[in-house]
Amino acid sequence: MPIDPEVKKALDLRLAKGEITPEEYRQRFALLEDTTPTHPPTPDPEMADEYTLSTHEAAQAIGVTRGTLQGYITSGRLQTNPDGTIDTAALRQAGFIVRNLPHTEFTPQTAPGWTAAKPQKARSSSKAGIGCLSVIVIFFILYLIGSFSSDSQKTKTTAPRTQEEIRKEQIEKNFSAWDGSHRGLTELIKKSMNDPASYDHVETVYWDKGEHLVVKTTFRGKNAFGGVVKNWVMAKVDLNGNVIEVISQGP
Repeated sequence: MPIDPEVKKALDLRLAKGEITPEEYRQRFALLEDTTPTHPPTPDPEMADEYTLSTHEAAQAIGVTRGTLQGYITSGRLQTNPDGTIDTAALRQAGFIVRNLPHTEFTPQTAPGWTAAKPQKARSSSKAGIGCLSVIVIFFILYLIGSFSSDSQKTKTTAPRTQEEIRKEQIEKNFSAWDGSHRGLTELIKKSMNDPASYDHVETVYWDKGEHLVVKTTFRGKNAFGGVVKNWVMAKVDLNGNVIEVISQGP
């Protein structure tokens, strides 16, 4: 089972803000994969399949957002009826657990948005157990994220870092965690382009020379005639990310 999209979104946001390093991001991602169940729980055999739900009701029934549900439909994992409704049988066949049936105080014949061939069955005690287990798993994952962050912060404040670790962090913060581009060199390149908005990063590599770095960025952009061309720039930069001089460049 994939990692909860909301949990992954929270990690991505912390990485983008610089609150965690790429290495910490990978460790937490791997830890979440290890703690995420690899197989979905067995569906409740007493849950009736003869219900037809709207997309909003279906999302509530399996405990996801409507956007997430739409993603399952678009990917082909979940089949819908021609009118856009979804059968509970289709949800179970796709591997989902139908937990949160809307309008449980109504019978299938009178509940809004429902059609049924037989009376609604009451939830069994095993269904309640599965719901409690899911809540426990979610809290456990959030606890792991919080504990990992706290332990990481304690390690940073209590254990002295080596000069090599400090230097590595100083260098890495000058490169984008998303595409690996060097921020200072990228800014310099855009200022020299005919159309800065057409800048498209291809690749960035660097060589550590001790007191400075040599960074080479390959990119695409529009020339004076409006055509998209590929170029590269190699520059000498200091450890704080400032461009000292452009060494060479070419198409």
